[in-house]
Amino acid sequence: MPCVLLHGFLDSSAGWRAVGRQLPGRTWALDLPGFGRSDCPSRPEIGAYAARIGAAVERLCDEPVVLVGHSFGGAVAVELLRREPDRIAGAVLVAPAGFGGLPLAAFGRYRLSNELAAAVLPLGLANPLVCGATYMGLIARRPPSPRLLARAFLSAPRARAGVRAALGTLAELAQPRGRFRGPFDYPGELRVVWGARDRLVPAHHAEVLRAAFAQARVEIWPRVGHHPQAEAPERLVRTIQRSCERAGRARRSLRPSAGPVEQQAA
Repeated sequence: MPCVLLHGFLDSSAGWRAVGRQLPGRTWALDLPGFGRSDCPSRPEIGAYAARIGAAVERLCDEPVVLVGHSFGGAVAVELLRREPDRIAGAVLVAPAGFGGLPLAAFGRYRLSNELAAAVLPLGLANPLVCGATYMGLIARRPPSPRLLARAFLSAPRARAGVRAALGTLAELAQPRGRFRGPFDYPGELRVVWGARDRLVPAHHAEVLRAAFAQARVEIWPRVGHHPQAEAPERLVRTIQRSCERAGRARRSLRPSAGPVEQQAA
């Protein structure tokens, strides 16, 4: 099955490079609006992000895909499951936002704090010491790779507008009235991965997700934080591969078989 990878907050499509190279078949990693090389969304709402990604997927592939979304990218993936279920053959959600409160989202709740965070966070990305300490303290109990630090440094100069829009969207998703509410009528393959040590999007949000998607198979990985792509990449690759295989088998089973030759029109 074709596979589309969506990164999380403050990252870019390059963050999927190690995982994407190991996946068979056609695989695309996309920059979320406002990050990497992508322009900001038209408005700071999850629907605007989903609309842009949905349009990109439609241009890339003329058949259903398996979506893999991490954190903020997981929230975009969930919105796409709601909007275009026929276009999504399956999904792997990695610590998806939108199913509970988020400490980081508090910065986006008010205009002044949003502007301050949008100004300060890029400065942190540009400082390897600050970026490394934050990564080890909040995201994973291991130092960030040199590639991650270099990526953060290069993205810092143009990150402010994307951070502002994303924080506003995350603030809305973290509010009780703005969170995803089920049950959702999505019939496809759905697997969910959470790190037991995740401090940014806590693993207990999985209970809300289970209520929203009855078929979801949730895995809580011990000794893993918020960044399974870096902390357990081989295991994540296997998880994505299994989901692609299951989604592919389900799609094939739905295809109508050809009738006997004598019954076909001339």
